[in-house]
Amino acid sequence: MPVERSALIGSWIRSGEEDGPEERVYRRPDYPFPPARGRESFELAEDGRLVERGPGPTDVPTEDSGEWEFEDDSLRLRSPAGERALEIVSAESDRLVVRA
Repeated sequence: MPVERSALIGSWIRSGEEDGPEERVYRRPDYPFPPARGRESFELAEDGRLVERGPGPTDVPTEDSGEWEFEDDSLRLRSPAGERALEIVSAESDRLVVRA
């Protein structure tokens, strides 16, 4: 089933506990995550704006702004930290799985 762009809008937080050897799992902020020192996350706005957050080297969170696009079942994220493509394996309202 093809992924709808609208299903990707909003915030996604990495749920590393659910990752597999070839997949990364992201959940919505209301998911009951176990405690962690920091988690990678990103927010996709309807107008193509991107905010990426993550744990910094001294446990101070980092934040970068950029842009995102969706094409051919891949998310393309561009920010000062670089550009990357996330191939979507599955996208549900509360769970996003991408190829690692």
